[in-house]
Amino acid sequence: MQPENPSQNHLQKLAQAVRHPNLPHDFPADRIAIYAQLVRNNLFHFLDKCFTETPKYLQNNQWFELEEQFIQQGAAHSPFFQDIPQQFYDFLRKNNQLPDYLFHLMDLELAQLAAETATDGDYSQNADAYTLAPSVQIREYPIEYANFFENSTVAPVGNMVIWRNAQAQVMTKNTSAVEWILLNLVAEQPMNLAQILAELAALMPADLAWQDEISRIWQQFLAENIFQAA
Repeated sequence: MQPENPSQNHLQKLAQAVRHPNLPHDFPADRIAIYAQLVRNNLFHFLDKCFTETPKYLQNNQWFELEEQFIQQGAAHSPFFQDIPQQFYDFLRKNNQLPDYLFHLMDLELAQLAAETATDGDYSQNADAYTLAPSVQIREYPIEYANFFENSTVAPVGNMVIWRNAQAQVMTKNTSAVEWILLNLVAEQPMNLAQILAELAALMPADLAWQDEISRIWQQFLAENIFQAA
């Protein structure tokens, strides 16, 4: 049996007091009130910056109440501040706090955040093979919720690619069937254009017009920093 660690025990009690400042605790009430408010201000501001669209679909103080539940009941699984948005999403998902279409929207916003914060890639134009750039996120969402997002600028519907372009802008795009196939092929294994064309030759029509379309998309993905040198 491990001996009790007074320092760790003290920190656990402090954390519980900050989570629930209105419950009895062994700390000065005025200091705990300040700590509790500081933690909430920082955390809520950060989450509000990460999720700008999802709260628009909630009523009154519902988003604030979800954040407060996360403070009081959520378990920290990572010491890194940048992991908090995913932890918040996982907490809400585990407790089934939102309808499915809003979880899809939160997932899309997490993908945008991942694209924004990803490391930069190697965008050499003469590489032997290419793979997805570090910022690229590919997502597949159900289409039955499309009507919920008719007036939204961001909609998690269908097959999508999210990435950061050469101007450091986070881009979101619904893909065509051909674009989706190309993205998934390169995600599975680094390839070059000649290898892609050879891979698809057995599945495509005898008419070689499809090769021009693949080549066009390939060059577009290179220009937009979706592909990087492997």
